[in-house]
This record gives sequence, structure tokens and C-alpha cells, in this order.
Amino acid sequence: MLEALQVSHPAAVIYRAIQTRPEAEVHEIVRRIRAGADAETIARQLSTVDLLLQVQL
Repeated sequence: MLEALQVSHPAAVIYRAIQTRPEAEVHEIVRRIRAGADAETIARQLSTVDLLLQVQL
């Protein structure tokens, strides 16, 4: 249960993305954070992008 919470928590999603995504994407994530976007919105956008990429494959 703790593992599921860590994976789904918006901050954990963002942290994982910063660790694993290409540098250009990381810069965009940081830009959005600095622009004031909330963690839930950023995490949702990351999940949407991941789903779109999976559909294209």
C-alpha cells in the first residue's frame, strides 16, 4: 500500500520524471514548477503524455 501511495502521489510522480526523463523534458517540468503550476496538474500532464506515447507505440 505504501508503495502504491508513493507511485501515485503527485510529488513522487514529478520526482521520478525528473530522475528518468530526458534533459529537455526536465527543464520543461522545472519551468512549469517555477511558473507556479501545482503538483497535481504537472503530474496529470506527465501521465497524459505517457498514455499518448503508449498509444502511439
